[in-house]
Amino acid sequence: MRKIGYLISLLLSIALTVFSQTTVQEEAYKLYINAINEKNIDTKIQLLEQYIVQYGKIGLDYDKYVYANLAIAYNQKGNHEKTVEYGEKTLSFQDIDTLTKINLYLMVSGAYNELNRNLEKAFNYAKMANEIAVAQVESGSNIATREQWTKLIAGATFLEGSIQIKRGGELKDGIEKWTESYKVLKTPQILRQFKLNGINQYNQKKFSNAELFFKTHYELSGDPETAYWLAKTYFYMNKYDDAEKYSLVAYDKRKNSEIALNLGIIYNKKNKSDEALRYFAEAVVLNSHSRFSADAKKYLESLYQKKYGNIEGIEKVLADAKKRLGLS
Repeated sequence: MRKIGYLISLLLSIALTVFSQTTVQEEAYKLYINAINEKNIDTKIQLLEQYIVQYGKIGLDYDKYVYANLAIAYNQKGNHEKTVEYGEKTLSFQDIDTLTKINLYLMVSGAYNELNRNLEKAFNYAKMANEIAVAQVESGSNIATREQWTKLIAGATFLEGSIQIKRGGELKDGIEKWTESYKVLKTPQILRQFKLNGINQYNQKKFSNAELFFKTHYELSGDPETAYWLAKTYFYMNKYDDAEKYSLVAYDKRKNSEIALNLGIIYNKKNKSDEALRYFAEAVVLNSHSRFSADAKKYLESLYQKKYGNIEGIEKVLADAKKRLGLS
């Protein structure tokens, strides 16, 4: 009888344990589903983190999805630290599907890049995402469309380029990757990065670097404002022919005293006094109250005096400039 009683107790204990585990799984699943269906991102994060507190140490099937969704949610909020934390945790699981793995590599790579930390790891993650996506295309994978694969590859390429530019010493390669990415994605955010980085390099007086960014931006966009920046960059590089070329492009689209003054200075540097006088005069009459106009007047008088020995004919030069510009 004792043996039978023991067996019954043992079987009952096993049954209760199985029932208890099943109940825990059901409760965990319910919480997970509630979190996934939640529209408010802060509430979603709260529910997912509640799941980790309550069930994270048990080792349930939903764990990797919880961590993945936390990485996605924090990435959407721009919290790079948490994106890295939960993204790395998800990547530690062995059985992640291919598409999720690619997206996680990209998210975590981007977060590391924004944090300016672990840039070598960030580059490798972007590269792995790129390589996996390319392999999927080559194998004819149908888990995403050809267009989706192309965009994923372009996104990974952009990240690789961003990290190369940030690390330094790989500027040309980075710009080439940005260009390759932009030609696929056509997003204004990528295009704007060329210009912003060019201005940043220009302000640091790194004119050779600025030239690379501005020239690429101009070739992709034809933006006359970038032509203006490119002209100023070439001027400080003593490349006066290029400075002239892009100044004329900018001036053709937007006539103002600053660009006219710059053209006058360029032509003066090239010993083309007639052209220099023309643009100094136009700089004076375009906006007589600007500092560029005041500087242009000084250049005009000095060059005219040097060329003709007096300044008696300056008023005619200014009148001709007004006529050319339709201001008279």
